[in-house]
Parts: sequence; C-alpha cells; structure tokens
Amino acid sequence: MTVHRSTTLPFQALPFWAALLPLLTIHVCYLVAAGLDHLPLCVPHVTGCTSTSATGRLLPESLLFRAGMIPAAVIILLFWDRCATFLQHGDQSTSRAHAIRLCGAAAALSLILYTVNLGIVGDSHRLMRRIGIDGFFVGNYIAQLLLLFFYGPMSRPTTRFIRRCLVVVCVLLPAALVVGEGLKWSGVAKDPVNNVVEWNGLALVCGYYALVAWLWRGHGFVAVFRFGTGRS
Repeated sequence: MTVHRSTTLPFQALPFWAALLPLLTIHVCYLVAAGLDHLPLCVPHVTGCTSTSATGRLLPESLLFRAGMIPAAVIILLFWDRCATFLQHGDQSTSRAHAIRLCGAAAALSLILYTVNLGIVGDSHRLMRRIGIDGFFVGNYIAQLLLLFFYGPMSRPTTRFIRRCLVVVCVLLPAALVVGEGLKWSGVAKDPVNNVVEWNGLALVCGYYALVAWLWRGHGFVAVFRFGTGRS
C-alpha cells in the first residue's frame, strides 16, 4: 500500500515568503556590505549607487546571499507549481498548468545558477551569472504573463482589483527597461540607471508574488503539498 503524507500551508505563507525572502536577503546583505565599507551607503532604489549583484560578491555577505537566495529559489519553484495547481482547480487545461510549471522551474533553476556563480572570478562564471539572471527574469516574467492570461476566465468580482494590480506590475516591468534605455540614450550614466532598474525590478517581481496570495484568498485556494511514500 502506498502512503501519501501531505502538509497544508496557510494561503499567504508560500507567496509571501516568495516575495519576502529575496528582498530580505538582498537588503540585509547590502546593509552588511555597507557596514563593512564594501559598498557605499545610499538608497540604491533611487540613486543606483550599487547593483543587486554587488551585495553578494564579497565575504561575509556572499555567504548570507547564498543562504538566502538558494532557499528563495526553491520557494519560487514551489510557488509556481502551486500557481499551476490553482489554475487546474479552475478547470484550466493540464497543458496550461505545465507551461506555468516549466517557466517557473526555468526561473528558479536560473536563479540558483546565478547565485552559486556570484563572486567567483572568471569569464565562464561571468557567463553563467549572465545566463542565470537573464533566465530568471525572462522565465519568471513569462510565467507572470501566462498566469495573468490563463486566469482571465476564472476572475471573480472580488478579485478584479487584484487582477488589475497584477496587470500594472506586468506593464511596469518592461516599461522600466524602456525608460532605462531612454535615459542611457539621453546621456545619463549607464551603471546607476541599470542599478535602479535592477533594484526596482526585483521589488516589482516580489510584489507580484505577494498579490497572488490575495488572489488565492479570493478563491479560497490553499497550498497543499504531498510528500513521502512508503509500503506496508
């Protein structure tokens, strides 16, 4: 006989941790780095004095960065898996759910690839970091768009405002890139602009995760995980 065990998380736990842990990790690492004079002290979301990557390049903050971001990647993987299950509960097709899972897995694995190569010198590691960070943002953004599109037929009057907020996030992310490129084209220094886009882009991504918690609540959806098998 096969035995399945399951655990249930409150509706907000999974998406809220997906939102909180990456932000908490990067900001704590930044404060540690600034306190050790590894980075300048500023408000990076506004001034762009440093990049998000710089918060995890040197010891000891690099250890904190890995300790936070690798679990965050696992949580993001689980988050997108439960988003796919959420769609299936709304009678969406299995192929749509698999598309969400695939994009979410690509984003999470890319984030791990980026994290483990951060702070290591060498062209190959630099390439891995570029592949990792691009893979995370592209995979995650496609998953965001798919969830938003597939969710349309499931929308309820009580969740319409949340859906509009999700649309705003999905519009602001590419808009930030376009504005950033326009500023650089007009002569503004490249690095500060890129850094501001990075910091605020991450905040928007995490904001999307948090909004999904309230979307789930509007449908009474609870994250349930099955684990462990055995025979007796």
